[in-house]
Amino acid sequence: MNKKLFLSLFIGPLLVSCAVSSEVSPTNTKTAYSGMPTQVRATPTAPVVNTELPTDDITQIVEDEMKGSFDFFWEQANTTPGSSGFGLVRDRYPGSESIASIASTGFGLTAYLIGINKGYITEQEGYERVNQTLDTLLAMDREEGFYYHFVDIESGKRAWESEVSSIDTSILMMGVLSVGEYFGGEIGEKAYQIYDTVNWPWFLDDNRQMFYMAYRPEKGFEGHWDFYAEQLMMYILAAGSVTHPVDEVPYYSFTRHVASYGDGEPFIHSWFGSLFTYQYSHAWIDFRDYVDREGVSWFENSVKASLA
Repeated sequence: MNKKLFLSLFIGPLLVSCAVSSEVSPTNTKTAYSGMPTQVRATPTAPVVNTELPTDDITQIVEDEMKGSFDFFWEQANTTPGSSGFGLVRDRYPGSESIASIASTGFGLTAYLIGINKGYITEQEGYERVNQTLDTLLAMDREEGFYYHFVDIESGKRAWESEVSSIDTSILMMGVLSVGEYFGGEIGEKAYQIYDTVNWPWFLDDNRQMFYMAYRPEKGFEGHWDFYAEQLMMYILAAGSVTHPVDEVPYYSFTRHVASYGDGEPFIHSWFGSLFTYQYSHAWIDFRDYVDREGVSWFENSVKASLA
């Protein structure tokens, strides 16, 4: 695949979208009566934000966001030669220096490609970081190909009593497949070795036809992806698996609750309305020209949610 085309179609929006904090105020709250989120309107005293910025200012803001986001993933990775956790990226900064997140690592792999494209690093620097990171991932403990969410950044071993996470593994896989497609060759082989190991049906509740959220060896499976959130990528990864595929049924099994925020247009909202839930899958997948059999355009849905 042409590298510039790959970057523009699949991962161009990544650094801007992942720079948005997940700690944003929710647009919906859970009521004690219905168990469903209800509308929340902006307060009358909310400040009015001027969005009419000059084009040059907007361009610079985006550039600053991109570079700052890239710097986090590049600088907060374990780069100790010979370390069992080489390439693993810290969960956050500030935070525990010893804890890496498998999702951060997936975002990081993708960020390196954008760094190459933007000239922040050379292709050789990106190649070396990616190649060694994939070696780390291949050697790490997994459950049916799924990774633990939080791991020790030096050893790559499970941290605390962390869960095996379906969504965080999915984010990692998006990064793994991105570098595999971009570099090809040895990196491509390693990337697909990692992806092909993931046993998607194992994480599926056959009765409800929904993916579980988590698994702990001590407790078993926990939670279900029964409501719309950031998990769209999971259905695509599972459907595209050559070794352990899952059909389209889980994609149509989760609740698609339509509501408005304030006076905005109605859209399918996530449980708490956090902005990242509408953006993460779009960091890699271009939904603009796709409408599913129920008439849903996830691109348009995320536009409405973001504008709200």
